[in-house]
Formats: sequence, C-alpha cells, structure tokens
Amino acid sequence: MTKTKILLLLSIALSTSGIAQNSSIQQLLKEGDDYYQQEMYRNALPFYEKGLETEPENAELLFKAGVCYLNRYSKEKALSLILKAYNKDSTADKHMHYWLGRVYHENYAFDKAFLNYSFYKKEVLGSKDSRHLHLDDLINQTQNAKKLIQTPKDVIVKNLGSNVNSTYSEHSPVISSDGNMIMYTSRRETVTGGKEDNDGEYFEDIFVCKKGPEGEWSKPEILHLNTHGHDASVQLFENDQKLLIYRGDKGGGDIYISTKEGENWSEPLKFGNINTKDFEADAFVTQDGNRVYYATNFHKKEGDLDIHYSEKNHHGHWSHPHTLQGGVNSDMDEMAPYVTKDGKTLYFSSRGNKSMGGYDIFKSVKDANNHWSEPENLGYPINTPDDDVYFYQSPNGISFFMASYREGGLGEKDIYEVSPFYAVTFKGQVISKEGTPLANVKVEIINANTKEAALVVNTNSNGAYETKLKSNNSYSINILKQTDTLYREQFEIPASTVENSSFNKIFNVDYKTLNDTNFVKSVEGLENTTISFKNIYFPTGKFELNANSKAEMNAIKTYLSENPKVKLEIYGHADKAGERESVNELLSERRAMSAAFYLIQGGIKASRIKYVGYGSKQPMSENNSPLGMAQNRRIEFKLIP
Repeated sequence: MTKTKILLLLSIALSTSGIAQNSSIQQLLKEGDDYYQQEMYRNALPFYEKGLETEPENAELLFKAGVCYLNRYSKEKALSLILKAYNKDSTADKHMHYWLGRVYHENYAFDKAFLNYSFYKKEVLGSKDSRHLHLDDLINQTQNAKKLIQTPKDVIVKNLGSNVNSTYSEHSPVISSDGNMIMYTSRRETVTGGKEDNDGEYFEDIFVCKKGPEGEWSKPEILHLNTHGHDASVQLFENDQKLLIYRGDKGGGDIYISTKEGENWSEPLKFGNINTKDFEADAFVTQDGNRVYYATNFHKKEGDLDIHYSEKNHHGHWSHPHTLQGGVNSDMDEMAPYVTKDGKTLYFSSRGNKSMGGYDIFKSVKDANNHWSEPENLGYPINTPDDDVYFYQSPNGISFFMASYREGGLGEKDIYEVSPFYAVTFKGQVISKEGTPLANVKVEIINANTKEAALVVNTNSNGAYETKLKSNNSYSINILKQTDTLYREQFEIPASTVENSSFNKIFNVDYKTLNDTNFVKSVEGLENTTISFKNIYFPTGKFELNANSKAEMNAIKTYLSENPKVKLEIYGHADKAGERESVNELLSERRAMSAAFYLIQGGIKASRIKYVGYGSKQPMSENNSPLGMAQNRRIEFKLIP
C-alpha cells in the first residue's frame, strides 16, 4: 500500500480547536483544507501561513502548516509548528499524537516518536482498527533507526546542487556509461504541459544534465520524449543505445523502451511482456540483456509493489513473470531494482525489510540456487527516516546516485551522490618553538565525533609520529610529557575519497608545563566572564564526560576548593545538525548537568553551582563542517565572586 493511501486512511480532517475565529481566518482555513484533505500540501500551505500572519497562536493553523512542512519543505520547521500547536491546544486534532510521532521520527528523536506512536495506537485507535498494523510498522521503524544510526557508514552523501535539483521533487537518476551525463525525473514548473497532478505537484518529466570540465553539472534540458502526462527515467543500457522510461496512464503506468537514433531517441514502445492493466513502476535489464527485473502491483491483493523478473528466450521473446525466490519482497512496497554487472547483487528500495522509515535502499545477494539472501539495509547516512530511493551505480563502481528527501535539501526529494571515504595515515612531527624535535612525548588523539577511547602515539627520537585515523572527523590533540600537558589543538581531517592517502601535521609546542596548577593563573581577572572549557567536547548526541574532560574538570574543582566563596555557572551547548532543536536543548542541559554533578561528587557544594542548556542557539563556530559542529558541542562557565 502506498504512503499516500495510508495517509488518506488516517482521516486527516481536523476537529476544531474551540478557538473563536474570525470570518477571514475561517475562509483561509476552508480554502486551505480543500487542498489539505487531498494531500496537496504545497497548495494548502500558503492559506495557513496567511492565516498565521493574523493569528500566530492559532493551534489549528499551526498544526496544519506543520503537516504541510513535514511533507514538502522542512522537517525541523514541521516539528516546531506541531509542537507549538500541541502546547497551545493538545486537542486541536484527534490524530495529534500520530503526527507528533511522525515529526519526532523524521527529526531523529526516536524515543519520543515511539511514545507518541504507542499512545496513539492504544488511546486513540479502536481495538479493531486496521491501522494498528501501520502503527506497528512505524514503531518497529523507530527501533530499526536507533540501531542503524549508532553505526554510521563511512560515506559522504552530497547533494548535486541547484543546477540539477529544484524546490520540487527530483528522483530516478540514470547515469551514462562514461559518467558525464545524468537523466532524472523532475516535477518542476517547466514540465511539458505545465499541469499539476492531484497531489499539487506538476506531472513528471525527464531532464538531462551534462558534466563540465570541473565536474559541475550543467543546467537541465528537457528530453523530447516527454508527454503531457507522467514520464520518468528508468535505465540506460546497451552502451547507452537503449532507454527504459515509465509513462503513466489511466491504468496506473507502464514501462516503455526507446532506441537511440543519431542524436535523438525513437518513439517509445511498450516493453516486452511485463506490462499489465495495473501499475508497473520501474525496471532493470541485466548486463547480458536476458533478464529484466521490474516492480508491479498486479500480483498482490493489497495493491503493494513487489519485484518480479522475466527472461528472454532464444526467439527474443520475454517470458511471463517469475517471482523472486528468497526474502526480497515483503508485505509492503518494493521497487526500483538495480542489478550489478555480474547479476549476483540486487539493490532495491523498500518500505518493509527493517526500514528506518519511508523507503530505504537495501541489497540482496543471489546464491547458486537462484535464491536471494535476506535484504541488508545500506544503513545511515545513506538511509534516513524518510524516503531514500532509486539506487543507480556510477560507472566507477564505487559511488552511486540516489534520490532522497532529507533535511538540507532544496525541496522535496533531491538527487544525491554517495561516495565512500577512507582512513588516512596521520603523521608528522612534534617540535619546540625553537625547532628542536621533542622525543618520547605522547600524542593523545580523541575523536570529537565518536565515543571511542583516546588513541596515544609516542614520538620517536626525531619527534616523529604516525598512525591511522578515519577521515571526515574532528579530533582533539593533547601533547603530553609525563603528567604535563604541553599543547592542545582541535582540527578536522576532511573526507578522503582516495585510499592510502596521508594527512601531515607538525605541532609547534611551547615547551613548558600547563598542568592543573596553572588553571588559577588562566582565570585571574576573568570573573563574571563566560569562558569556554578548553578541552571538553562531546560526540554527537552524547553528554557523558570522557577521561580527557574529567582532567579539565579536576582543575576547575581544585580552583573552587581553594576559593570557597566563588560560585560557578555552567552553560551547555549543542551543534545544529539541521534538525531536532527541542532535542538539542535537552542534550545541552544534560551536558552542563554532567559537569555540575562531577564537581558535586568531588566535594563542591551544589548551592555554589548553577547549570543551564542553550541548545544550538549560541554557536561559537559555523555548523557547516564536522570541526565547526564539534566545537559547538561544548560547555562554558562563568565564575561568580
């Protein structure tokens, strides 16, 4: 069953909030609701936003605008609006807890999503309500997501930018064999015919971009095969001389094939023996040309999509469909098959199979008996709690393209390129300010993005050090001589998409001790001034103090013990990962609290310590790099005489 059908079954018509509304607000609500109840969120939103200009505290307007943002524009904005609506009037909509679950889910607050889904299922739905199964799926997805996000894959997910993507939906990337051309599907305003479909977006058209000498993508050109209905890119094959496309029709949609004739494509013809009166969504012809995998809802009573295949016989005719043997197809939608050149690995998109939410991309491997293995989720950050679909491998066999609806995009779904990054050889030298190599000192390396224990490397007689570090991470470095800290620094190792590369760094150290006793001198005259703890940073989503942070806290504790009249205020901060501000506020408070408790456990009276969390509202660095984000995951303090 499609996402749209499920949402329609949720009966999204609202009960009124009980707040008196003037006639102009009632009219705006009526006009917006005409679109909203058809899930035409792009068209509905302007009416609600217009109403909020007059009544910014109207719970019904806030709620509906939040649902629109969730489905089309910004998950973070959706969370803010729906939470505000809930705080104003928790009864503004009888499905409030369902939508709270959704916005928490898609903003990575999985525990809160779990609680709201569970409450909605138990307290709102009747015991025999068929939507229990849907809620069970959502609840399971929150648990899948929690597990997958704990072990992120070593990949960079890069948006292809505004030349390719727009504020409308883009999907179905298809790459030429030399990697210099991309076909994809867009629902932007410039489509052929310029007409909207029932969901408020324009009909799909196929667009083409070419790669320039510097790797940039050109402005898109519209493909001449497009009609006034839905046209979508599916596959290029046979040395880019054959093109599969999807065309919508009254029956649902079919797969067509076109052949290259000079610089143009021939009039598309229906492909083989795979089309039915129902919906065929995607297809993929294998490297040898003898098998086609495709998605159809023709064979399922519930109407969800499954992947089937058809084989070409020695006469060149395609067989009737075969069902995949193994665990690929679930009781939910599977679509967008992609098969590697050896025919043994299938990538596909599924709303089942332990998804994080929406569609996720999975892979399955075929054994000698033509059985497909249990699908493997490609993991985070490839997959997210919303739709991640249409895997298409780059000719280099290393990176791939996909469509995804995630925070930081330009609109609804965008086209992304996914590339692996690798560990680097981190090496260099520790020398004094005078240029003397410092032998047998410790280089303590702390990954600011993870909870891994500190890595310690000793310099040799020439002051040189060498170790392996993961790229695309921020690190805190401490240069130690016995118990003395000689030097501290935090820096970023950018993503390396090339194996066996190096990252060289020389540390110029002012060779004097910076042990705990020097903390008193470092804060003299700084009373009532906010000071950053120099070496207390946190991994993403964490608030516990590590060993390095505790050493810093020991210096603070010593100072407070020696100055019993001084009080301390502690301020916790978080980065801004593009979402979850409400979660960030709680996280930042816990970071400040953990520092306060450490001091209290060390003998400092609780009455001398005050702590507060500011979320991501007071960054010290830009949130556009791992280093900047790591520097913002911090705590600060103020000494009060």
